[in-house]
Amino acid sequence: MKKLYKMLGLVEQKVKEFEKSEKESFRNVFDEEGNLTTLGKRKYREFCGVYIIYEGRNIIYIGKSGGGAYRIADLAYQKNDKFKHTLSQKIIKFKSFRNINEVMNFYREKCFLKVIKTGSDMDAEIVESIFIKLFRPKYNKELKPNLEKFINE
Repeated sequence: MKKLYKMLGLVEQKVKEFEKSEKESFRNVFDEEGNLTTLGKRKYREFCGVYIIYEGRNIIYIGKSGGGAYRIADLAYQKNDKFKHTLSQKIIKFKSFRNINEVMNFYREKCFLKVIKTGSDMDAEIVESIFIKLFRPKYNKELKPNLEKFINE
C-alpha cells in the first residue's frame, strides 16, 4: 500500500504542476524548417517526463519522454516519407495534410506545448497513463494503466 500512496502523491503533485505551468507556442520550439530552435533544444533537452500538446485550447495528445528534445523533435522527423512520431502520422492522415511543411505549419500556427518533468521514466509512464485517462486526447489511444506493474516493482 505504501507504493500506492506514493504513486497517488506523485500524480497529485504533477496535476498541480500541470495546472500552474504555461503553454509554450510551437513557434518557440520549432523554426520554419521544422528544426528545434535554440530555445527548444535548451528548454527540452534531456528531460524525463510528460508532454501535452494542444490545438488551441484543446489537448490533442499526451506523450512521455525519457529523452526530451529528441522525442519532441520526432514530431518533425520524417524518413522515407514516413513520420517517426505517431502524432504526426495521425495528423497527416486525419487532417489530410500532404507533407511535412503542412504538418509543421499546423504545429507552429495552432499548437502549444506543456511539459511536466518527472524523476524517472516509470513516473512519466504513470503520469502519462493517468493524464490520458483524465483528458482523453483525441489522438491518443486509451491506455489502461497496469497499476500492479508499478506497485510490484
